[in-house]
Amino acid sequence: MYTFLYEDADNLILFETLYKRYYRELLKVAYCILKNTAKAEDAVHDTFVNIVSHVETIRDLDDETQRNYIVTMVRNKSIDFLRADRREIVRDFTDEKYTEISADSDILNELCDREQEVLLLREMDRLKEKYRMVLEYYYFRELTREEIADLMDADVKMVDVWLHRARMKFAKVLGLKQDGKKK
Repeated sequence: MYTFLYEDADNLILFETLYKRYYRELLKVAYCILKNTAKAEDAVHDTFVNIVSHVETIRDLDDETQRNYIVTMVRNKSIDFLRADRREIVRDFTDEKYTEISADSDILNELCDREQEVLLLREMDRLKEKYRMVLEYYYFRELTREEIADLMDADVKMVDVWLHRARMKFAKVLGLKQDGKKK
């Protein structure tokens, strides 16, 4: 698969050994972070491409340190993929409230927030367009009901009805009871 990357037979053997030994474990680590098989496979692939440039460093490590080094590489690559997903979502919303994440905030909280936002947006796509738009305008763009009514060419009472129905339908999509707890 990656044989074109090596001219040295020893490096090729080491690379193949690493691939056979760690591929499944790396895929599990990446999947736990990304929750997406295709992206996890991409992260593992990119990790093995990076291993090419670090093969001399990896060669000198003992087995446990080698494993930790490679697992750290795939973990970091997976987090990079999450950041890229976040930036795509941020670009979708042109409002200045949706800026890129600052480097000085807590990375774990950022990852959880990103994952939640991505999941919510994905689930919102399952709603009818008018309900999705009402939720997006109200919660993500923080428009007033009056502004939403103007945008959607409806009266405020109709926006209130749509907002109520959208909340109910979205809760149903998320599998929540009316009190906000999981069924």
